[in-house]
Amino acid sequence: MSLRSTASSSRSVPQEKAEGSRLALARVRAGLTRRELADAVGVAASTVRTWEAGDVPVWRLDALAAATGVSRMFLERDVPDAVDQAEVHFRSRRTASASSRAAAAGDGTVGIEFYRALAARLALPSVDLPTRSAAVEPQEAARILRSAWTLGPGPLPNLVQLAEAHGVRVMGLEGRLSDVDAFSLWRDGLPYVFLSRLKTPERSRFDLAHELGHLVLHPHEPYPTVESEQQADAFASEFLLPAATLRSEGAIAAGLDTIIDGKRRWGVSAMAYVSGLRRAGVVGEASATSMFRQLSARGYRRSEPDSSVPWPRSRVFDAAREILGPSIVSELSAATGLSPEDINTLTFGQLLTVARPTGGPSGRGPGPTDGGPARRGLPLVSGGA
Repeated sequence: MSLRSTASSSRSVPQEKAEGSRLALARVRAGLTRRELADAVGVAASTVRTWEAGDVPVWRLDALAAATGVSRMFLERDVPDAVDQAEVHFRSRRTASASSRAAAAGDGTVGIEFYRALAARLALPSVDLPTRSAAVEPQEAARILRSAWTLGPGPLPNLVQLAEAHGVRVMGLEGRLSDVDAFSLWRDGLPYVFLSRLKTPERSRFDLAHELGHLVLHPHEPYPTVESEQQADAFASEFLLPAATLRSEGAIAAGLDTIIDGKRRWGVSAMAYVSGLRRAGVVGEASATSMFRQLSARGYRRSEPDSSVPWPRSRVFDAAREILGPSIVSELSAATGLSPEDINTLTFGQLLTVARPTGGPSGRGPGPTDGGPARRGLPLVSGGA
């Protein structure tokens, strides 16, 4: 598959009347209550409620934009195709607040708008993510996906690039949402995953596999349940650590060094690796419990000390910079009303500062202003976690 440029001259056009729903989106993403926004701009909370339900006075837009941390252009855009929380499978902590979930759904809304603008300029791989009925066991669904994607039985490569190569839209999640690790949804036949980078690369990799599990197993289910979360975990564990392969490798030597070596080879957390060994029957319950305790004592319960796994790069966002040139950031900003900072978050920082995959100095990619041809036939998956 390849990525290539597609012509587009789309631009945001200021509206005669500012849409109140666009203000509501900006406020929720900022984590503000109506009272807090009202205080910031010097009006009553009831006034903000009236604006959000109808139109916003144009002369108020600058103050409202400053208070919510968006551009005036963002508030001038049309009614958003809002993501409802009921559409979303959140991978969040038990303490995740309603406002954090609402803000994450708002990030989903702008992320989809952003990706639509990018897809209008860059031809992307078609969706190849087969969904399964609830009757299929999660582990079997994971094996089926490995087979469909011809992945073989061993450790997987860069999981972001792997998902992208099969049409999954993977984006970054705003770091202010410390209690939401990831989420996913289907919209208009397209799968989206949003990932926080507040965890280690190994744990974020499991989060992505978990969200792929939701997309495969629960494409039409409402708000996730405890059972669906457990199913997505089971899918992710089998997808990343196939039980048959672990069993074929035989018993492992005693000691944590063996666990650390194994988790590095598979690109997962130490805890996830031990869980996989236990699930595969390579270690018994008593041995796994002992391993968990030793790992916890060394700080592996919540982190990955001395992690050597790099953060995965998105091939789509690197290719966007290479093919469309550095002006793509300002072009996408004009098309969506998003700030460069928002675009930086959504693209894992790869559009503003990019390291060329093929080596050489970073900087401007070839594009129309350079007189160079657009690069075509770029590989979408490279090795590494």
